[in-house]
Amino acid sequence: MQRAMAVCAVVLGCGGSSGHMDAPGTGSACTFAATLDGVSWVASQSSASNSGQVLGVIGSDAGEGLAVGLADPATGTFDTATSGLVAFRVTFAGSDATWTASMSHGSGTLTVSELTASHVTGSFAGTLLIDGTGSGSAIALAGGAFDCNL
Repeated sequence: MQRAMAVCAVVLGCGGSSGHMDAPGTGSACTFAATLDGVSWVASQSSASNSGQVLGVIGSDAGEGLAVGLADPATGTFDTATSGLVAFRVTFAGSDATWTASMSHGSGTLTVSELTASHVTGSFAGTLLIDGTGSGSAIALAGGAFDCNL
């Protein structure tokens, strides 16, 4: 549970008062895309980082943000239902709400296909719930993929 909280706080910014993620940098090559509630989304700005303890991929486009975080980074498939290592977060332009999935909230899977000192690729999907409520409108996160230099 401590690792899930670390992913949430460090990579995804959970618990912040604004509900919005800061725009990522554009320093490294990174493609990041998904389908958010049936609408195709591609980050115009995205970046990835790996501290060795936490892997994070974050992207934004037109005020909408998406972040994926993984504690104890490794290749493999990680499920929020059985692992406190993975978390997701989405924000939408014009909304103060934040949708998340982690071990205790929503659901999702992350597959890290390649992870080296300089590159990471993977895919993800899930069902995210409004943060802090455990209920309310769910959004579908589907077909997510990233290919980023670190």
